Amino acid sequence: MNWKSNKLTELKDQYIDQLSAIYSTSESRKLFFVLTEYFFGIDQIHLALEPDKRISESEMLVLHKAVKELLNHKPIQYVTGVASFFDMNLKVNESVLIPRPETEELVQLILQKEKKNHPAIIDIGTGSGCIALAIKKNMTEARVTAVDISIEALNVVRQNMQTLQEDIELLQMDILSPASYTGLSVFDVVVSNPPYVTQSDKEKMQKNVLDYEPAQALFVDDDQPLIYYEAIVQFCQKHLISNGRIYFEINEQKGSEVVRLMKENDYKKVMLHNDMHGKERFATAVKS
Repeated sequence: MNWKSNKLTELKDQYIDQLSAIYSTSESRKLFFVLTEYFFGIDQIHLALEPDKRISESEMLVLHKAVKELLNHKPIQYVTGVASFFDMNLKVNESVLIPRPETEELVQLILQKEKKNHPAIIDIGTGSGCIALAIKKNMTEARVTAVDISIEALNVVRQNMQTLQEDIELLQMDILSPASYTGLSVFDVVVSNPPYVTQSDKEKMQKNVLDYEPAQALFVDDDQPLIYYEAIVQFCQKHLISNGRIYFEINEQKGSEVVRLMKENDYKKVMLHNDMHGKERFATAVKS
C-alpha cells in the first residue's frame, strides 16, 4: 500500500486515479465520496471546507480495502452493505439482488392503484424485501407477506424489517413447488419481480452483476423464459381472490408472451407498462 500521506484530499486524487482505470472520472469521484461519507461521515462539501482533513491509519485501511473491492468490480452497494430504495436505506449482501430504480416504479404503480384498498399483498421472490417493505411503509393498513426460497435472503429482510420497524410476514417458499405453499392464505394482490434474464443474455451483462449478484435470482433457461410467471399463475388459482390483481416486473423482450400467458388463463385488463426508459417493464392483470 503506497500511501504518501494520510491527508484525505491527497488520498482522493490517488484513489480516483486508480478507479478511473475501470470507471469514468466522474463516476470514480462519486464512488470515492460514497465511501468517505459512509465510512467517515465526510462528504464532498465537508472535504472542500476542510481540505487539510486527515484520517487515521485504521481508516486508511478501511478505505483501501473498499477501493480494492471496487477495482474488482464489486458493486458499491455490496461494498457498503447498503442500497437506497424508495427513500429507504436497505441492508444488502450477495445473497440478494441490488434493488433497481425501475422496481421503484413498480412499487409506485401498486401504490397508485391499491392504496385505498387496504389489501392483503404477497411479494413472491422478495430478495432484500425492497418491494414488500416499501409497500408496507407507504400503505400501513395493508397486510404484507414476503416469501423467498432463500433463507439467506429472508435473513436480510428480517434485518431490514428491524431497522425500518415495519411488520411484514416472512415465509420460506419455493414457487416452483406447490407443496411449499398449500397452507398459505388468500390474497388480494400478488406482486413479483422474479428471475427473467435468459442465459443467452448473460453476455450482454456487466461483470459486476455476473460476478456478485445471485444467479438464482436473475437467470432462467432460454427454453423456459416464463417458468416463474407460469408458476405464479398456478399459485394464483387458489391463493388470489376473484378480481384480485397481479403486478409483474418482466423481461422487456417478453411482454407479448406474458400478455398471452395471462389471457390464456382468463385474466382480464391485461396491460403492459413502460419504465422510465420507455421499455415494456411491467405487466398488470385482474383475475376473472
